[in-house]
Amino acid sequence: MKLKLDADQIKAVEHFQGPALVVAGPGSGKTTVIKERILSLIQKHDVDPEHILAIAFTNAAAEEMEKRLRSEQILNHKQPKICTLHVFGKDLITDYPEQAGFKEAPYNVWDADDIGQIINKEKYQLLRATYTALVAIYKFEGMTTRRCYIGQTIDPEKREWEHRTYSSNRELRDALQKGDEKFEFKVIAKVNGQNADKKETDYINLYRNSAAVNLGGDIDLVEGEN
Repeated sequence: MKLKLDADQIKAVEHFQGPALVVAGPGSGKTTVIKERILSLIQKHDVDPEHILAIAFTNAAAEEMEKRLRSEQILNHKQPKICTLHVFGKDLITDYPEQAGFKEAPYNVWDADDIGQIINKEKYQLLRATYTALVAIYKFEGMTTRRCYIGQTIDPEKREWEHRTYSSNRELRDALQKGDEKFEFKVIAKVNGQNADKKETDYINLYRNSAAVNLGGDIDLVEGEN
């Protein structure tokens, strides 16, 4: 039975030249679309299956995709490379060690204990860098409703741009896109990284508890994200 795809799925399957970004949620048929796209590249554009790479997030997803493609007779003995991002990265370093900064392929790196030590070392260095960084606690406030968002960042200018362009907070994003009022971005404190979470929480509680008294009006607080 031939699969029936909707218009957006067909566009994703048939796209050929240039990059394409497809946004798809759970249950939207991602695996089916990728499978059909691979078959389309081979059948309609004569692409060598061995020149096709499909990267999945989990081993289970990669195995499911391989399983679906194995039943297709047109592939014969040639198979696209289907793997997780981690396996793809490992293969790149193993096959091209010099370009990755190694003198030779670091086979011993892939031992589970070694990987754990490397991860822990990186986590320690990241934590140390975070603790010593100067972090800005900021307030992003609506000038009419006085509703505010409290957050923290090491780059206020970039963070303000991110909020105004496409904020990760849904309520703030909706308010900005609505365009009914102006919003002011203001750094209200600078602290060491190790104190940033506590300071952010203190300011969230401060504005929550004092807003109705000091700012007036019907005020709500959009809590920040770390």
